[in-house]
Amino acid sequence: MRGIFYPQKLSHAGNANYGIDNSTESIIVSMDDDVSGFTPGWYEEFIKPLEDKNVVMVGARLTNKDGQVVITSSGNNDLSKDYVDENIRHLPGTVIAYRRNDLGEIRWDEEYYGGSWNDTDFCEQLKAKFPEGKFVINNKVQIKHLNEMKEQSANFDNNQERFFEKWPKLHLTPVVMIGTPAYGGNFQLDYLLSTIGIVHSGIQWKPYYIKNESLIGRARNTILSAFYHDKAMNRLLFMDADIGLDQADFLKIANSRHDVTAAAVRLKSHDQQLNITKIVEAIDDQYVSVEHVGTAVFSLSRKAVNALVKNAIKNGDVYTKGTPGGDETKEYYDVFKTGVRDGVFLSEDFWCCQTLRELGFKVVVDNTILTRHTGNVEFKTIPAIPEK
Repeated sequence: MRGIFYPQKLSHAGNANYGIDNSTESIIVSMDDDVSGFTPGWYEEFIKPLEDKNVVMVGARLTNKDGQVVITSSGNNDLSKDYVDENIRHLPGTVIAYRRNDLGEIRWDEEYYGGSWNDTDFCEQLKAKFPEGKFVINNKVQIKHLNEMKEQSANFDNNQERFFEKWPKLHLTPVVMIGTPAYGGNFQLDYLLSTIGIVHSGIQWKPYYIKNESLIGRARNTILSAFYHDKAMNRLLFMDADIGLDQADFLKIANSRHDVTAAAVRLKSHDQQLNITKIVEAIDDQYVSVEHVGTAVFSLSRKAVNALVKNAIKNGDVYTKGTPGGDETKEYYDVFKTGVRDGVFLSEDFWCCQTLRELGFKVVVDNTILTRHTGNVEFKTIPAIPEK
């Protein structure tokens, strides 16, 4: 075994590529600089799975600094066998081994910055070359990962965006935050029944409720900001407390390929009026893009939220004291404003749509979703005795 140490600080991918290009050994082991726990003979034990020609990569079983096994992006935490490969498509690049001859022109993509997603991309390149190849975790070699990398979280969103642009056929599993402003803490029964359907939808989700907030724009800002800071979530769904939504329609929104996806909602009137303005174009039989749509049922991808936050920061629309009782240690972003644009006073939801369109996003409405909007109706009394 020969070690290669880098003469200068390159990017994470650049370091890995330097090792590949300067290696003469048949097997290459790539590892981060924040790992420990290596025992005598670990290398020979670690690379054994590569004796199987169907194995294209092997990774160590990672633990935290206290020796506890950590959940990784490999998706397999089975410790009952020495080697596991079930349902593994990617391995974290903390400690991995692969054959030099298998690579050919494959290299780590240096367009990623930091340690996030470039290992997933590297695995995907190997998977494309060897569709039946196995990715194996070697449980007999457990390595402590100290997680000292500083730049990963700061660039996670940009790297994730690049990854799914590069590999569009890989669907990002939705993890949805459902944000609901509920003034007075009140919810309509139809909303509660809808959430029961969402619970059984198979989609991972979490609620974010705000009660007793009289400013709807500030309430929506708080929800969007909470989503932005929670990196485990990748889709935000605003769903008002007086809305009913079937499970099948929730799934359409959660799995939408569009960054901005809404459902039309009938206004609380006897007229058949919807909460949308001018239709810009018909995209297909399911989707149309519009100028504005209300946020009663309104979803944003992580990419769209990141763009809105970046725009707010650029414009100085950042604050720390917002909804009463809110967390003042985090930033909030004033995205849902009200005001005049081009001679029209825009509500907070239409303002957000206008901003999204200016940032290059289409505001898309799913025409196949049928929502229910609960409201009070006035019934006038008619004479009990007909006039003669």
